Amino acid sequence: MKRRHITVIVIAMLYAIIFANTYLYANDPKLQWLVKPQFDEAYDFNQGVAWFKKGNTFGFVTKDGMIVNQQFDAIYSFSDGVVKVKKNGKWGFIGADGKWIAKPQFDGAFNFSEGLAVVISGKKYKFLTKDGKLLQHEFDFAWDCIGGFAKVKHGSNIGYIDNKGNLIAEPTYDDGNNFSEGLAAVKTKGKWGYIDTQGKEVIQPQFDFAGDFNYGIAHIKKEGKYGFVNKEGKIIELQFDYTWDCVEGLAKVRKGNRYGFVTAKEKVVDPQFDEADDCSGGIAKVEKEGKIGFVTSEGKIVKPQFDEAGKISEGMIEVTKDGKFGFVSQDATIVKPKFEKVFPYSEGLAAVCEYGRWGFIDKEGNWAIKPIFDDVGSFSEGLVEVEFENKWGYIDKKGDWIIKPQYDNAFSFSEGVAEVKKDGKWGYIDKNNNWLITPQFDATYSFSEGVAVVAMNGKWGYIKNPLTIQEQLDVLEGAGAYVGIVKDITGNEIIVAGPAIAQTVHIFDKLCVIAQGKMIILNAYFPMMTIAKCKIITGTINDITKGMKVFKYTGGKKKRG
Repeated sequence: MKRRHITVIVIAMLYAIIFANTYLYANDPKLQWLVKPQFDEAYDFNQGVAWFKKGNTFGFVTKDGMIVNQQFDAIYSFSDGVVKVKKNGKWGFIGADGKWIAKPQFDGAFNFSEGLAVVISGKKYKFLTKDGKLLQHEFDFAWDCIGGFAKVKHGSNIGYIDNKGNLIAEPTYDDGNNFSEGLAAVKTKGKWGYIDTQGKEVIQPQFDFAGDFNYGIAHIKKEGKYGFVNKEGKIIELQFDYTWDCVEGLAKVRKGNRYGFVTAKEKVVDPQFDEADDCSGGIAKVEKEGKIGFVTSEGKIVKPQFDEAGKISEGMIEVTKDGKFGFVSQDATIVKPKFEKVFPYSEGLAAVCEYGRWGFIDKEGNWAIKPIFDDVGSFSEGLVEVEFENKWGYIDKKGDWIIKPQYDNAFSFSEGVAEVKKDGKWGYIDKNNNWLITPQFDATYSFSEGVAVVAMNGKWGYIKNPLTIQEQLDVLEGAGAYVGIVKDITGNEIIVAGPAIAQTVHIFDKLCVIAQGKMIILNAYFPMMTIAKCKIITGTINDITKGMKVFKYTGGKKKRG
């Protein structure tokens, strides 16, 4: 009798295991595995690939589920869609499709940049293209391709090539900088000047020092003083003891032991501060007599009065005064420090804590949603996860419940899907609170580039976004994530235009375009007032055409605050 009971128990256990695995891998209709759980560590997709660790081996997974898992001596992060690897003492490159661009054969190698990689063969430096071809020229040293051009060295002299391998300036200069905004500083006979992308001298050598152009000006030294020069060769404010590059339209300067600024529009903020930082997010931090203030990219001064400064988000920087938190905007508006805690702004609202309860304020400091919540996240795709009476749900920007509190934990929406925890397991829901993937995972991450990392029984794998591209597009349009259209495509650069770019797109924000039935993700590396210069993160530029709608990309969010 005892043996029969044991047999029944074993059969029941086996049935439970088989049933569980069948349910997990087959019976959840929206669950699509890219790679089933098998890795000891796994990371989000980035530029079309994701890293993993299995045992002592590192490898990566491609978007079509191919596993590239070879015994490399060294492996580096993807750059420009290509990974650099070392095997048996030689360097090579693998593309995002898992195929070799160049098998390990080089004595040294740099990451790909703008379609070219510097490689070392013997003692010579050469350039490798993404189709595995070596350009004809070789040099004694070479630098990364930046702005479509690369600096090279022959003997002790500097020259330049374009990204097709054409020499646009023979190595004849004593020294030189990389091209920036179409000009490169070069040194000849002890003086610095500037050449254009045709190798033509446009500002004659006259400076003791010359920096790179940013926002139309470059910092220079002449006759013992520092100042700036514009692209027409006009010298600006040659009066300082030192100057720095113009960053986001604001260049730091020093006279004696005091710091000030010159704007890209040539406005001078007189040196008066004890310390100063470069501009970041449209505003620069300054310090005077132990207090922190700010200077905007337009040259407006926020009087030093704060004790500390924190994160910048959507043009708003966190500040503290007398133990309370507030914000200062990039146009010098102050949200008075009066809160116990704050989270960064997201979609125009910031979570703030008052008397132990959380709510949301707008950029003028007005209450958008009164503080009634135990805990909160940050807005994404028009909704935010909030905790109320020990359960999590979702509200909109009016504070109305869209999904009432019912989950043990929850995170922000990403690519139209949110991860929630119920009865000890994680799953995914849509904005209508429908289960897309039922709770079955031990741990999850948000969807990024159409794929999410999930864990079961101590192993990590990858699942595909259960929403169609059209459903994801509907979510973006419904959430008001539209920022503009594709205005132009130049080389590997995409110009996005919209009337409110300055308010909605910030440096290094991710944007997306729906093209050819897939989502193409962009990096807004240079946003301005009504346009943003972008580069492809994942996808193909050939699939993008002028006039396509562009949206803010929300994928990959996880942490609160």
